[in-house]
Amino acid sequence: MNGWRGRIGLVPELVAGGLVIAVTVLVLLAVVLRYVFNDPLSWSEEASRIPFMWLGFLGAALALRRGKHLGVPVLLNRMGSGTQAALRVFSALLAVAISGVLLVQGLRNARLALLQRLPLSELSMGWLYSAVPVAAALMVVYAAAEGWRRWREVRGGGGR
Repeated sequence: MNGWRGRIGLVPELVAGGLVIAVTVLVLLAVVLRYVFNDPLSWSEEASRIPFMWLGFLGAALALRRGKHLGVPVLLNRMGSGTQAALRVFSALLAVAISGVLLVQGLRNARLALLQRLPLSELSMGWLYSAVPVAAALMVVYAAAEGWRRWREVRGGGGR
């Protein structure tokens, strides 16, 4: 992954890493202040909810990119290599379609959430809901790239 593609490809991973740190610090701070100093933060649950939601959806997109989603290959392993390859292309196309639906619906819900506010911070709920379409867009790109790579393998064009 050299060049600009490699650098752009690192952005979701860096964001996810930053979100892990943010959630960890927020939750640790809340626990220490609540149980050690008996002075809980009123906003800690609300503040940790946004990065946690983003982390979950970005994590799903990154897992798709790396091919790490759960799978049960029992039937696939019993099929011939040509059938396996065709099913892998179909699986990638199905992931594109499902991610596309998630993207459209996520945009619709995020737009509606822009008018809602979190109770304590008064931040727009759009920040929370926008994690869905952003991650879904990444999933469309990642699944399409995987489908294209698999299609080229089926057609004899090589992997990359």
